[in-house]
Order: sequence, then C-alpha cells, then structure tokens
Amino acid sequence: MQCNYRFTSRQGFEQACGCGKFGIPDRHGDLKMTLEKTDVERIAWLAQLKLSDNDLPEYARQLSSILAFVEQMNTVDTVSVAPLAHPLELSLRLRDDVVTEGDQREAFQALAAHVEAGLYCVPKVIDT
Repeated sequence: MQCNYRFTSRQGFEQACGCGKFGIPDRHGDLKMTLEKTDVERIAWLAQLKLSDNDLPEYARQLSSILAFVEQMNTVDTVSVAPLAHPLELSLRLRDDVVTEGDQREAFQALAAHVEAGLYCVPKVIDT
C-alpha cells in the first residue's frame, strides 16, 4: 500500500498516516525507509520482546532512525581509509619470550591417580 501523505514532522507521521507503515521522512518529506507493523512485530518476536500495539509506532520510529543512520553511513566514501584495530595508534609493551618456569610434568604426574605412558588416565564418563 502506497502512502501519499506529505510528512511535516516525525511525530506527525504516526498520528496522521493511516497506511500501516512507519518510517522517517527525509528533509523533503519523502519516506526513506519504511517499516510495516508486521516488520516491527517480527523483529520483536525474534528479539523475544513483548510489545503492545501502542508501543509499535515508537519502536518503528526508532528502528527507522537506526536504518536511516546506517543508510547515511553507507554513503560515506571510505576507500582511502585504512582499517584500524583500535582508534588510537598505541603500541603495546612486549616482554621477551623467555621461559620463566621449569618443566614440572613429572611432579604433576606423580600426584595423579593413574598415569600410563605419560598420559593421565581417567574413568570413562559416557557409555555408548
């Protein structure tokens, strides 16, 4: 169903438009991203949220804001931007890779209940 309503404000849309679609008008009044009532209900179901019918327009408006922001972010040219692991260029202090503790395998295996060929033997847990 197409909505021909000219939007004057974000709040005015939910109150004035009866087409069943919720969305955010752009600066010229055209609806950019529309979410239908069933879309919002499906998202709420997937997120395991219980929403009342009175809450649907507000959630639709907020979700449409998020989608409009993502759409706006997608228009930014990021070809020349190098990916970062962290927003600040920090270097970590690294320590030398040196063994600081001796091999204690024999001491640990001496404490074990049952060792065979250097392996710890444990009782079977799952019967097939």
